[in-house]
Amino acid sequence: MNAAPVVTPSFAREALALLGRGQAEPALQLAAEGVKTYPSYLGGYIALADAYAALGHTDDATIILNEAERRFPTFSIVALRRQQLRSSTPFNNEVQQQRSTTPFNNEVQQQRSSTQLHNEVPQRSSPLAESPLRVINLAQPVADARVIRSASMRLIPGLEYTTLRFEGSKTRGSRSIQYLPEPPAFREFHKPGRPAFGLPPTQPLRRVSLEELADKIGRVRLTAEELEKRPPAPDPLQEERHSVVTETLARIYMSQKSYDKAIDAFTRLQDVYPDQREKFAALIDECTKLRLAEG
Repeated sequence: MNAAPVVTPSFAREALALLGRGQAEPALQLAAEGVKTYPSYLGGYIALADAYAALGHTDDATIILNEAERRFPTFSIVALRRQQLRSSTPFNNEVQQQRSTTPFNNEVQQQRSSTQLHNEVPQRSSPLAESPLRVINLAQPVADARVIRSASMRLIPGLEYTTLRFEGSKTRGSRSIQYLPEPPAFREFHKPGRPAFGLPPTQPLRRVSLEELADKIGRVRLTAEELEKRPPAPDPLQEERHSVVTETLARIYMSQKSYDKAIDAFTRLQDVYPDQREKFAALIDECTKLRLAEG
């Protein structure tokens, strides 16, 4: 029994290096111990599957790849390795057949297997980023004589992304495209949500003679006596005087240097608040002094 190899975090790289030198069994032992020590490292499973494949154990390599895909479902390299394993022939078939028919000793078997693996492994250690060639069968072109012309297409506001349907015309052939008619007006696509009520019908105009117009104008005119009898228009200043006034408004007049309006407001406040007559009288005197000082 060989002693278990020392496992380091770079065991997968070391196992692949052993495979490159044709040492499949040490690579298998190293990869197996590495997977036990670092079960969450995907590279260890890849190296272990490569070692099994190098020894010709394709089924074991497939089992390892299935376990890796179950643990790491987001990595595509597992599926790529499985596809390469299926498309390639098992490694060292000749060595397995000779082992089953000829009783070589262990030293000779190891030497021959190393010679075979030396020729096989470098092909598998090629860059794995190369994807396999996939053949795509294209449909045969059909001789279609239909032609789309600009006169056959209409763009309707709001319907730019709808499906365009072509209908054939009997006069131009079943495979030709019928020219579309002019689109209807835009308002016909959007019916109002509620009925629109039109204006009430007006009475038809009637011809009027000049005499009738003169008679109507005479009745509209007012004489000078009627104008004198009309009541005079109200004075705007008088209406302003009777408006509501407050002490705040009066003080604003005073701060704006409108002393006449302030004095008038304080005077009216004396009638509204008789108990504060002396206070408003003092404010009236102050406004009077300020007006004289500025004048």
